[in-house]
Amino acid sequence: MGRHYTPEQKTQFSGGFIASTIAILLAIIAVLAWLFLGNGSEDTGSNADSAEGESCIEGNLQLPVASGDATLTQSLLASWNATKPVVRDHCVQAVIAEDIAKAAVYIDADSPRLAQAVAAAGRTAAASGEHPKVAGQAAGIYDKHAATDADVDLKLPANAVTYPGDSAASAVVASALADGPESGAELLLRDENKSLADADGPVAAVQAISAQDAGSFRALEGAYVEYAAAVLNQSDEIDEEQARAAQAFADDLAAQYHGFEANPEVEGQVEAETDAKRLDASPVWEAYLARTALDFGNTGSKHQSNDDAAAQDHNKDDAKHAHDAADALTATDTLFLLDTSDAMSSGFPGIAGPSRFQASADAIATLAPELSAHGHSVALWNYSSPLNPGVTQGFRRNIDFSDGAETARSVQLLGTGGVPQTNEALLAAAHAVRDHSGIAQSESQPSRIVLITSGTADGYPDFPAKFREALGAKAELSVVHVGDGETDPALREVASHIQTVKNAAELEEKLRRVVGL
Repeated sequence: MGRHYTPEQKTQFSGGFIASTIAILLAIIAVLAWLFLGNGSEDTGSNADSAEGESCIEGNLQLPVASGDATLTQSLLASWNATKPVVRDHCVQAVIAEDIAKAAVYIDADSPRLAQAVAAAGRTAAASGEHPKVAGQAAGIYDKHAATDADVDLKLPANAVTYPGDSAASAVVASALADGPESGAELLLRDENKSLADADGPVAAVQAISAQDAGSFRALEGAYVEYAAAVLNQSDEIDEEQARAAQAFADDLAAQYHGFEANPEVEGQVEAETDAKRLDASPVWEAYLARTALDFGNTGSKHQSNDDAAAQDHNKDDAKHAHDAADALTATDTLFLLDTSDAMSSGFPGIAGPSRFQASADAIATLAPELSAHGHSVALWNYSSPLNPGVTQGFRRNIDFSDGAETARSVQLLGTGGVPQTNEALLAAAHAVRDHSGIAQSESQPSRIVLITSGTADGYPDFPAKFREALGAKAELSVVHVGDGETDPALREVASHIQTVKNAAELEEKLRRVVGL
């Protein structure tokens, strides 16, 4: 039988006890409220969840971000700024920088052009290796005359499409349509001085352009442009706090971006779901950058990848920059640094003719006097590796800066042998040209090293940084690669201009281009 409480079994509490209990409970609630509401999360980096009106002890901080794609980057900045980020007690606001030289971060298509642009601006990345990917867009063909996206023709011959110099998609679309990297590079060279705004037909572009209501866009299968954020080292323009904020900015964006394969069903995106199907534009980029004379260091020029330009023609510099690529360089005092290693004794593949060395020497002998005729002095060094007992350096100062006729005579007297110790010779030449620039040149006309090389046999740790330090701001490096292999990546990082020579017939023409004649 169940038990039942009787009136005598009820527990009795005094009024004082109840009041005390309520007071204790209220105190506990107050403490918990203070902990969770009044003493929010501490700032340990970028605080993307900072509350409205949070006090920033160190004040406000601007984070300048340069970009190869203004439309995309403005969107990324707006998104990040909306989180009211706080970095080391600074309220940070990211802003667009027109010049990489004045930026803490550079955002561009994840391609060799990113490193080229950073190097051309005289900047270095804070970390080596891959930069964090922060965004991506489908790439394909835009046609303002097509009535709908479905009407855009994806089966056009490669030469029927325009590949503007200011489109991040050009190399990717060329990879899809051209027969190979060299053919793709030819198309990019053909159109590098054109802009999206000027295109009057099918043009390579990224998906963002379809949002401009100025035409129709259709993605190519496997064509996708990913963007990376290169955090840059401190400089005269960028202090330590901005550098820290830059790292937080890149980390935050990378954490929010889930990659190309993560969203294959997004409207307008390419259908490929794996890297195996994705187009690799690197070979086209490599072939193009080896041949172009354009300088990607100033993102404020028409060469930025500004894919809203087809709908908003606001780039006033287009006409100014619409000239042949060869005109990008002007003649100046020049040090010819000639590779005389054994590799230079052979001829170019598949074509009968002079050796690489003889073709190079003949071209120098022609151009050196022309430089002096334009009022510039010329120097000549050669290099390989030590060939004689007791010799420890692999380079030789043949002719100091003087009349080009001296260089023209001396270059024909050189021989070949050894291996190309290119890095050693370049570091020494950089010091020499820097010293000459400080004495003879104005700030507006830097001296130039013109390197003619078959390749690089020596390796220096941190060579790019050491070379830039040795060269200074009043000198620059141009490279003419005559070897069978690819250009040394370290040279790509530090050279302002690179030309690749495939045969003796084109050597003088390309050397003439990099010396500014």
